[in-house]
Amino acid sequence: MGTATASVGRLEWTRRGQLRALVAVVVVAAGIAATALTVWGVARSPILESPVATAVWRGAFVTSYVAVGAYTWWRRAESRLGPLVAGVGFLYSVASLNASGASLAYTIGMVVWATVIVYLAYVYLCFPLGWLASGLERAFVAAYAASTAVVWALILGLSPTLPPGGPFTNCGTRCPHNALQIVDASAATGSALNVAFNVVSTISLIVLAMLIFNKARASASLRRRSMTPLAVAFIANIVEFVLFLFVGPAYPATQGGFRIADGLVTLAVPVAMLVGQIRGEVFAAKSLGQLALRASGERLRPADVQAMIGDALGDSSLVLALWDPDRAGYVDVDGATLTLPRDVPARAVTSITRDGHPLAVLIHDPAVDTDSGVVEGLAATSLLLLENSRLVGQLRASRARLVDTADRERRRIEQDLHDGAQQRRV
Repeated sequence: MGTATASVGRLEWTRRGQLRALVAVVVVAAGIAATALTVWGVARSPILESPVATAVWRGAFVTSYVAVGAYTWWRRAESRLGPLVAGVGFLYSVASLNASGASLAYTIGMVVWATVIVYLAYVYLCFPLGWLASGLERAFVAAYAASTAVVWALILGLSPTLPPGGPFTNCGTRCPHNALQIVDASAATGSALNVAFNVVSTISLIVLAMLIFNKARASASLRRRSMTPLAVAFIANIVEFVLFLFVGPAYPATQGGFRIADGLVTLAVPVAMLVGQIRGEVFAAKSLGQLALRASGERLRPADVQAMIGDALGDSSLVLALWDPDRAGYVDVDGATLTLPRDVPARAVTSITRDGHPLAVLIHDPAVDTDSGVVEGLAATSLLLLENSRLVGQLRASRARLVDTADRERRRIEQDLHDGAQQRRV
């Protein structure tokens, strides 16, 4: 029965692995197509400065996000993070319509570009969990999206020109007019609206940087290691973007330097997301190995196992709950009845079972998704330590019983010999 169950489990694991690989291949193929279309369309742009160099950079942007998204999708198929990251690349390829000399295509491309900026903020805050972890983050994204939508609605309706965008979007004096303008307002109105957009973007990006920095200071070492590369790369992005908005227009000679700086720091963000995921997984695997080594040969109580796992992963809030068949529920390490959290984004629950029967659960920081393999290793290590502790306890109890039995038998034999000697004397 156990062999059949294991075979079914291995088959299911193989199928899941094949599905992951298929999804990754499809995403990569779509990314290659999106990159090719982006490079082809931008390189032929009649309005962009240095269209060929811009096409290469934009192609690299699409490729980097799609590649990181495909990797994440493959490693963590049950997480939303992979599709979200890959979506950045695909959405940006659509924004390349702003390389067109046609007014309508250019206008649509710029609207999509503004959408990409807000969407990037959402994706960055979803990292590494795959969703927004706090009400503050959700409120910020909603406010950022709403303010951007209002400003852009006014720009599209009133301004004859659109905001210049970043160094790889700026078309200088060759930009087509706003094809969706409804009211023929003055140029001063358009300039004021463009300034309003820059102010909204700057304030929002600074707040976003503060939120990312706060996540990078999380108490759990696992999340810190995942977030730190992104925090460093994004803060560099913020500094470059703000300088470009306010220094670039005043000093046109700096445009070339800003293009290079913007290209480097922008492409560093998806790389930082990839590095953060790898650092988190390597740290977790290393911590689990050290945990097993530290526990080798020790007699552990459930409280000891909970403390050691929490210490290894830097998650002081980690909780180990054991299944109590008498109560038909879980108890904590002190034996008190424990109710598992339901629909709590800040906590993840990993179940430990054997042959379909519950043994224990771990309630922990969800920085590493359940599909990454790390939580499975954490659960397996917990089960191993608990089983080892139980077996060691049984072995010691068995040895104690053997010693006690041998001692009683020795005393009985001594008593028999003594009684026999007394009878012979009589």
